[in-house]
Amino acid sequence: MQIDLPDTAISTYKEHYINKVVGERMRVRRILLNCTQQQLADLMGMNFQQIIKYENGSKCLSVSRLWDISQILKVPMSYFFDDIPPQNRSLLLSENSENKGVKLSDPMTRPEAMQLVHNYYQIPNREIAHQIFNLVDNIVHPKSKKYK
Repeated sequence: MQIDLPDTAISTYKEHYINKVVGERMRVRRILLNCTQQQLADLMGMNFQQIIKYENGSKCLSVSRLWDISQILKVPMSYFFDDIPPQNRSLLLSENSENKGVKLSDPMTRPEAMQLVHNYYQIPNREIAHQIFNLVDNIVHPKSKKYK
């Protein structure tokens, strides 16, 4: 069975938006688990330069590699694809798009966000952690009559 794809569906993997999305999410999850590129590479049976290329989107992950990575990082494979903004879905099939330097809108890709989440889960007293969560939530979403 042959599938005819439109010309717009052809792109080189180095410029493919989804490689950047998957690589960035792989990096975020690895950092949240406090895992180095070298540790992940050792678990994958490869050198850390390959992990760098996967994370920056310059190397395409095979399905079997992505499966292995999802198992090591303890996430479902859908983790790498969920919540792709609708305006960027067209980039997945567009040859004419310049995807170099694509900025992902997910704030969790920022280093300070990853460090914040990591530190939050390191707080040994969960009651204090919950109070900090509520404090930040109240700062971001102030409520009327917040002093009772």
